[in-house]
Amino acid sequence: MTDLHAVEPIEKHLTVRVPQAFAFEVFTERMAQWWPASTHSVAAGQGAQPTDIVMEGRLGGRIYEVLPDGRESDWGQVTEWQPPQRVAFTWHPGHPVERATLVTVQFAALAEAETEVTLCHDGWDRIADGAAIRPQYVPGWDHVLRECYAAALIVS
Repeated sequence: MTDLHAVEPIEKHLTVRVPQAFAFEVFTERMAQWWPASTHSVAAGQGAQPTDIVMEGRLGGRIYEVLPDGRESDWGQVTEWQPPQRVAFTWHPGHPVERATLVTVQFAALAEAETEVTLCHDGWDRIADGAAIRPQYVPGWDHVLRECYAAALIVS
């Protein structure tokens, strides 16, 4: 018998003082405004800055960055689209789709203007070196969610 989760998912929780719909909107529609593209993008690996980061808000929508020369680099594809409660997508920035892992983000309304955001990054077993690269994402998601996304909610 095999364990379906031999490599544990990464789970992050963040409570933000904004309404659920707004938390969802900023995460999905305004990704270019808060994503740390100078360090966490394909362009950054080339010593550049992307000109845009897009999550197409629909089932099957692409997540991609636009490189300075106009080319697009796929990061993933939306696999669940349930505004304002949940979005899920494959995740393979800068890599072929065969190296995709899975990210699910849930937005739970706690009060009139407070939302718990839960991110689960799973599917490490789908890629050969998943157990080796997973540890890099633990502090990465902390930075992305707590420092970048949360800050964007405060100033929006």
